[in-house]
Amino acid sequence: MDAPVLARAPGVLWRRTLRGVLVAAPGEEEPLLVTAPGDVVWDLLEQPRTREELVDALARSFDAEPGRIESDLAPVLAALLERGALTLRGGGGG
Repeated sequence: MDAPVLARAPGVLWRRTLRGVLVAAPGEEEPLLVTAPGDVVWDLLEQPRTREELVDALARSFDAEPGRIESDLAPVLAALLERGALTLRGGGGG
């Protein structure tokens, strides 16, 4: 079974600011400010990736343990998914 793939949602508007990335998903009244290091997550998701690929890329970038990255990544992904800024596709359910 293939792992689910995270991707930027179609129609999302975003802009880099001095404080991070401002992300505005369709249908949302207020944009979400994704601050460092979460802005790196947004950058990496320019190309769709599995969660494991994302964790591996971040672990290399920050020279950190994947377990630590995973725990820090969870709330960022949850906020982006909840606001409709990311999509999660594939994975076969579960």
